[in-house]
Amino acid sequence: MSFLSRVSQALLALVASSSWALASSLLEGEVVAVQGSTVQVELAGDAPDWLRKGAVVQAIGWDASVAEIDGNIVSLRFEGNRASDARVGGNIAIREIPAEQFSCG
Repeated sequence: MSFLSRVSQALLALVASSSWALASSLLEGEVVAVQGSTVQVELAGDAPDWLRKGAVVQAIGWDASVAEIDGNIVSLRFEGNRASDARVGGNIAIREIPAEQFSCG
């Protein structure tokens, strides 16, 4: 395989793998509570369909699971002490992680 062909394939793979980030949904909210490994976020409106209990999302730079949704309050559960990165009153972005990212093959 020629060098140019390998570079082209590598660039194509990079574009394809990073396209999920551009197409994913993003929510913003305000942190209303931090309790242990859980962060409660108040959304400006109702939660979209992709944000449901048990879903894995990204927030404050880490993966988190949606522990509970009560109206426009979303509880996110982080591993370890990662929730301590959130500050009450601060803004937080919650990004959908598409199922394709978890597929194997």
